[in-house]
Amino acid sequence: MFLSVVIIECPADFSISTDSRSAYSTNVTWPTALIHGYEGQMMLTSNYPQETSFTIGDHVVIWTASHGKSFATNCNFTISVLGKDKLAYVYWRLLDSPYKSNDF
Repeated sequence: MFLSVVIIECPADFSISTDSRSAYSTNVTWPTALIHGYEGQMMLTSNYPQETSFTIGDHVVIWTASHGKSFATNCNFTISVLGKDKLAYVYWRLLDSPYKSNDF
């Protein structure tokens, strides 16, 4: 079977604040990726299940569309979780930074 060009389209990157139950995490849902250019059945999987609890920081979600073992393509987008207090997010970014205080 000849596969035509398959395009997988991910949602755009987005930011979300932590929820009222936690200052450092929140449950997140996101739209499903869209598949264009293939009429047959393809399996669509993600590296995170819906309603994942993400902590403050950036999280890359990868959608993979596959047809058996012979074909797979993927796309990704980033979910940025911001703390209730934006200072918490800035602090987290500094901790995650490859630069140390003596580098400045």
